Amino acid sequence: MKTLLKVFLLLASVTLIVGGSLYFAKTRLDPPRSVAVGNPHVAHVGSCIAQIQQAHDDNGLYQCFFRTNHLIGFVSDQGLVTTAESDSLKTAMLQRYVPAYARWCKRYFRVPTWYEGDLRQMRKHAKLVRGVKDSTGKAIAAEGSATGRELDEVMRVLERYDSASYLVRNTEFVSMQVSESRIARARRLRRDEVLSYNVRLVHQLDSVAYLTEKSHFKYLEERVEHMSQYAWMNGLDNFMALYDKVSAEIDEYEYGADEVYGRSRGVNSLRRRLETYKSEAERHYDDRPFFERVVDEIFG
Repeated sequence: MKTLLKVFLLLASVTLIVGGSLYFAKTRLDPPRSVAVGNPHVAHVGSCIAQIQQAHDDNGLYQCFFRTNHLIGFVSDQGLVTTAESDSLKTAMLQRYVPAYARWCKRYFRVPTWYEGDLRQMRKHAKLVRGVKDSTGKAIAAEGSATGRELDEVMRVLERYDSASYLVRNTEFVSMQVSESRIARARRLRRDEVLSYNVRLVHQLDSVAYLTEKSHFKYLEERVEHMSQYAWMNGLDNFMALYDKVSAEIDEYEYGADEVYGRSRGVNSLRRRLETYKSEAERHYDDRPFFERVVDEIFG
């Protein structure tokens, strides 16, 4: 019995020694070659892309975008990644960056004061993002694309802001029709869901009607004053043709200003001055003999 036990233990020991030697030779001296090792450069760029989510402001986002985009360009130029891998990394980068940046912009649009420098930076970022292209030359975040959709929303806000800014800078009177269209546009932008957060812009849009009316009245004053130059109008007929136009413009203001601008001013002083220049022009161009003109003025 003891002999059998000794034989069994001996065989077990030999088996363990031989098995251990074969395992060591197979796994250490000759490791398996069928296990694929991922591209470490792709993994490194992937870690940079992941950092985009950790940025806290637009500057941090921009730094992440710039660093990652530059890195993808470098590994691509050096042949460290394939064309397909490069395209995939660019797409992954923008799929992270665009939503994160759009969220920051939307938060910014909710503050009461917008600064032109910040808005210029938004446009700069958008241009850089639109400039990222795949191996076929197609912009990955092009306008209307799935990747660029949230960037499109930001750009539409900036377009409406530019339109509003143009309105508040251009309140010079052109015509009643232009004034009516301009004021209606200002009122629509004033009620814009996003632009309405900008306190300064809202105040400027509210002033468009007032400033346009002010310009309109100034225009009429200048037109009436121009009639004082009757001596250089080459005849009473030319003067009267212009007189009729100016008189019609005064009528248009008098009967339409309240409706278009919500306010108006009296035009009696304009009419009196216009009539004064008309009388002076008639005397200036009256070619009757002096005595006849004097009698006519005295006795009507």
